[in-house]
Amino acid sequence: MTEETEDDMLSEAEALLSKPGNAGKALEILKKIGPGSPKFKQCTCLSAECFFQQGRLPRAIASLKNVLSKEPNYIPALKTIILCLYKLKEYPDALVYANRFLEIDDSVEEIVSIKNTCQKISEGGDGEEP
Repeated sequence: MTEETEDDMLSEAEALLSKPGNAGKALEILKKIGPGSPKFKQCTCLSAECFFQQGRLPRAIASLKNVLSKEPNYIPALKTIILCLYKLKEYPDALVYANRFLEIDDSVEEIVSIKNTCQKISEGGDGEEP
């Protein structure tokens, strides 16, 4: 029997996440990748995506803040934390992260739309959700 590599585990978890209802299975795979691994950052972001799919948004945010405290401009973590905060209607915080994201990559329409909505709401407007 061959030992599954961390790259294989990440790929398998990503494949599971692409289909609804598999977040729990993906998390079980990701738990095998420990904090000392060079793949731990990717693992943490994928775990946060699992938590997002399960509706465990505070747990996802906590994981992502941990990653972002070490690497503030890590795009996968920024994108997922923006989505979590937006879903929780924490618009001012989502706006802070969206601005940071867009300083790095301004081509992601979903984030541009979220930023614009959060900005309108934060300014007292009735920004329609995208």
